[in-house]
Amino acid sequence: MGSLPLSCVGAPPAHAGPLVRASSVLNSALEMAIEHIIDANEDLQMVARRYGFFDAESLWTHPDNAALAEMRDSHFVLAPGDAVTIPDLEPARRSLGTKTRHSFRVPRSDRKLKIRLLGLDGEPLEGSVELAGEELELDDGIVETPLELGDRELSLSFESQVHTLVVAGLDPVSTDRGLVARLAALGYDIDLDDLSEVTGPDRLAFVVQLFQHATELEISGEVDDTFRAALVEAFGS
Repeated sequence: MGSLPLSCVGAPPAHAGPLVRASSVLNSALEMAIEHIIDANEDLQMVARRYGFFDAESLWTHPDNAALAEMRDSHFVLAPGDAVTIPDLEPARRSLGTKTRHSFRVPRSDRKLKIRLLGLDGEPLEGSVELAGEELELDDGIVETPLELGDRELSLSFESQVHTLVVAGLDPVSTDRGLVARLAALGYDIDLDDLSEVTGPDRLAFVVQLFQHATELEISGEVDDTFRAALVEAFGS
């Protein structure tokens, strides 16, 4: 970043006044927090790394993001349009002696994708899957793999089925997209097109009743807090 030329010795040049004022305005602007708007398929870990933070917790627990943390249950599941405040980076300072070797350990936040595969009977699947080009054994239906920061889609193959997994593509359960995605992943025949003004209410109510029956909830066809909590528990997030 360039700096504005200021004269500190002798008489100031004719333009020194305006330059000092411009520098003050620039410094004030640089010290202002940035507001980042979450895009589709983006989680807070991606945002943190983009702005130079090691992990998402630095942003998630910042006081300026308290409203977002209260609205969303997890920083791994944000909705497009959510606003995240990016505070100023605070560089760490260390006092070091000369003619001495010093070692520093830089923290890193490992990202992993962990999924569980269930059969139509709700029981964990057994065997092996191919995930991101690697063959892995299922453990109680669970398989996990490390994620690179730039990973956006992964391929999952099981027996004759091939699925594309969209990293950070899950929206909060409070949204229509998040609601439908979880129901569809659990095997219910519904997608976003079923939420149209013409067929949406009846179709959604029918699928909600099926889920309520399967999870022993009161069958009402209504999407309320009890239903959303049970859906999150069944899906896993």
